[in-house]
Amino acid sequence: MAREMTETALANAREGAVRCAVPDRARDLVDAGDFDYSDAFAIRISPGDERSAEAWAKAMLSPRNIGQEAFARAWTAVMGVEPPPAGRRLAVFQLVLPDRGAAVLAADSARYRIRLVILADAGWLTFATFVKARRATWRQLLRPILVGHRRVAPLLLELAARRGSEQL
Repeated sequence: MAREMTETALANAREGAVRCAVPDRARDLVDAGDFDYSDAFAIRISPGDERSAEAWAKAMLSPRNIGQEAFARAWTAVMGVEPPPAGRRLAVFQLVLPDRGAAVLAADSARYRIRLVILADAGWLTFATFVKARRATWRQLLRPILVGHRRVAPLLLELAARRGSEQL
């Protein structure tokens, strides 16, 4: 993971999440060649932290208060996704790959195909997002949504890391 981050990001990654290159492992887990958009953010975690990527995903994506719940409902409506009818799920995502070091979450709608990859290893927690618009109209509408995403994704990592350090 560290070799994939830029030197600037590593130098500035003390407490907060930083944007980084999308890790090859994340790309391989979702066959990234078919997506219109991808990005990744990372934050340092305790190197000895034993939590699975799935546990980190739950810490990031499980609303803890009314404000977070309202945001989750608004995001779900804008993206047009619904909870999966079967299988293991986390919020509106289906957990398609639970692994100690990686979790892949999937959400599909008539508008978008979304994959989230959470990687937890070597003192880093990485959150990669992949989105494919189903039509050109939805691709155009994705642009302003991504402005918000690039602000929210690092905050989700930071909240999870704070919650994690409170549990240690």
